[in-house]
Amino acid sequence: MSSNRWVPNGAGVGLRLQHLAEVVATRPSVPWLEIHPENFLANPHATELLLEVRRDHPIAMHTVGVSVGSVGGIDHVHLRRVRTLVDVVDPVLVSGHLAWSTHDGEYLNDLLPLPYDEETLRLVAAHIEEVQDSLGRPYLLENPSSYLGFDTSTMSELDFLCELVGRTGCRLLCDVSNVYLSAHNMGYDPWRYIDGLPVAAIGELHLGGFTPEEEEAEPSAEILIDTHAARIAEPVWELYAHAVRRFGAKPTLIEWDNDIPLFAALLAEARRADELAGRTLALEPRHVSLAETQLWIRRAIVDGDTAGIPPQLIGGRDPRRRLTIHQRHYRSSLVAAIRTKFPATAWLLGMPFLDEAAQEFVRQHPPATPCIAEYGEEFPRFLSTYLGGARVPYLCSFAELEWHLGRVAIAVDQPALALDVFSTVEINTLMDTSFMLQAGLRYLHASWPVDGLMKLYLTDTAPSEYPLAPADVWLEVRGSRGGFHIDRLDAAEFVFRNAILERQPIDTAAERALDVGAGFDVGRAFTTLVRGGYVTGTTSPDRGGQA
Repeated sequence: MSSNRWVPNGAGVGLRLQHLAEVVATRPSVPWLEIHPENFLANPHATELLLEVRRDHPIAMHTVGVSVGSVGGIDHVHLRRVRTLVDVVDPVLVSGHLAWSTHDGEYLNDLLPLPYDEETLRLVAAHIEEVQDSLGRPYLLENPSSYLGFDTSTMSELDFLCELVGRTGCRLLCDVSNVYLSAHNMGYDPWRYIDGLPVAAIGELHLGGFTPEEEEAEPSAEILIDTHAARIAEPVWELYAHAVRRFGAKPTLIEWDNDIPLFAALLAEARRADELAGRTLALEPRHVSLAETQLWIRRAIVDGDTAGIPPQLIGGRDPRRRLTIHQRHYRSSLVAAIRTKFPATAWLLGMPFLDEAAQEFVRQHPPATPCIAEYGEEFPRFLSTYLGGARVPYLCSFAELEWHLGRVAIAVDQPALALDVFSTVEINTLMDTSFMLQAGLRYLHASWPVDGLMKLYLTDTAPSEYPLAPADVWLEVRGSRGGFHIDRLDAAEFVFRNAILERQPIDTAAERALDVGAGFDVGRAFTTLVRGGYVTGTTSPDRGGQA
C-alpha cells in the first residue's frame, strides 16, 4: 500500500479552490501541496486543473468526510469516490481525522469528539484498516482539536493514539497547532504530548492558525477555536521547533481555510517553517538512524529533495551537490532504458517529448526489481495519462504493443508437444486441463489499429498521409530469438488463446470464447494451437503436476 511518489520534507501549503487558477498559471516554488478531496469530487473543472498542478507539484490528500469514528460505519459510496480521485492523482500522502461526522445518514459537517475507551479503540482501528484496504495505501490519522472530553474515557488521547498505532500499524499526522490548542482548552502539557508520540509513526506535521474566544461559561477564561483563519501563533512556532527536535525533518503543511489571504501569505508561512526547522536541526542535530539516512538519500536521488539530508553528510564544500552525481546516474540510466525499449514510440511522438515523459516516469516509478531489462512495463499507461488520452487516444495501445514486441523477441521457444500426445486423453480430462504455452506470446486488445501503425515504423515507411480511425483489433504477438510477428485474430479466438495463456483450463477458455462468438469451434482452436507449436506442457487437474 503506497504511492509511487514521495512527499518532500519541506513545508507545503494547503491548496484551496480560490488559489487553484493562480497556481496553475504561476507554478509557484513550493515543495508540495495538500487538498481536501471533498472540494474536488463534485467539481470536474477543478479536478482537471488539479491534474495540471500535479505535473509540477506532489499532491497530498487530507480527507474531511471519511469519519472513522462513526458507529454507523464508513460511508462506502464516499470512500469509493475518494478512491477514484486517489487513483487519478496518486497522492503522496492520504490522511484524515480522529473524529466522527456522520450519524444515521446525516452529515454533520464538523469534526466531533470521541470518548477514549476500548469500544472506541476497536471501532476506529477496524475503520482505519477498512479505509486503508479500500484506498490501497496508508491512511495517516490526525490528532483532533478538542473543546470537550468525556468522563467515561479510560485513557488519554495520547495513550489512545499510541495504542491505535500498535494495533493497526497506521501512521500519524501530528497537527502541532491542534496539540497546542487542545492542551490549552483541556488543561494538559503540549510539550509532554509531543514527547509521548511514537517517533516512527509520525508521517506529517500540520500548522494552522486559531482564533481566541471568550469562554461563555467562564467569562474571564479564553478558549481557542481551530478556525484556520489566521497566521500561526508564536507559541505554536515554539512547539513546532520542539516537534522538529523530537521527530526530525518531516513534511509540514501550512493550513489556511477561512478568511483566506493571498497565496503569497501562505508561501511566507511555509518559508518560516522551513527556516525554523533548518535552524533547529542545525543547532541540535539528533542521531539519525541508518534507515532514516537511506530514506533521505533515496528522496534526494529519486525526487530531488535535499531538504532532509542529515548534516553528518560530508564531501567537498557542499555534500548535497555531490548527491547529484548519484541522481544523474539513477535518472540517466533509467531514461536510457526507456529510450531503448520504446524507439517506435519515440518515432511517433518525437524524442524530446519521450525524454521529457521518461524523466517524469522515472521520478514517479522507481524500479521494483534489480533487473533493469524488466523496467518500463507501466510506461505505456503512464504515457496516456501524462500526455492526455484525448490528444493521442491510441498512444497507450501503441506503446503496449511495442513493449510486447520487445519481450517476445528475447524469448526462447521450447520444444512443443505433438498432437498425438493427447490422443489417449479422455475428453473430460482434457477439458479440465491447463496448458503451458511458449514464453514468447502476448495478446493485446486495442481500440485502434495500432498494428498497422507499427508496421509503418518497422518497414521505415513514411506516407504523406495515414488515415487512422478507431477500430477494435485483437492482436497476437509471437516471437523468439530476436524475431517476432503480429497477427490479427477474431475476438473469440483471441479470448480463447489469452485464457489458455493465463493457465485457464480448456472448458473455462471455451466458455469465455463462446460468450463472445456463439459459433466458436473449441476442437479446431485447440488443434490449431497444438499444431502451431504453441503448447509446451500441461498441468493435470488431478495431480497438479506438469506433463
